[in-house]
Amino acid sequence: MTQGVGLPPPPSVYKFNLAFMAAANADTNLSLILVGAGGGTLTTGRFVKHGGKPASNLFLTMADRMGIKGLERFGDSTGRLIECESD
Repeated sequence: MTQGVGLPPPPSVYKFNLAFMAAANADTNLSLILVGAGGGTLTTGRFVKHGGKPASNLFLTMADRMGIKGLERFGDSTGRLIECESD
């Protein structure tokens, strides 16, 4: 993708897993890094501990930020992560 001089990068969020998942705890205690502010929709520069909420809650929240309408659930999600709201 080519960008002009002085133009901001496109709104993006990238997710990285920091741990290898063992079958016994594949859906708990995942270390994730989000890179990007999603066009200003996510608060950056923080460490957030979500206390056992499914990672699919994060994916549901990211879908909202990408403008996907009408998505009520994603996988085993139990809701959206309000902790990701922009200040």
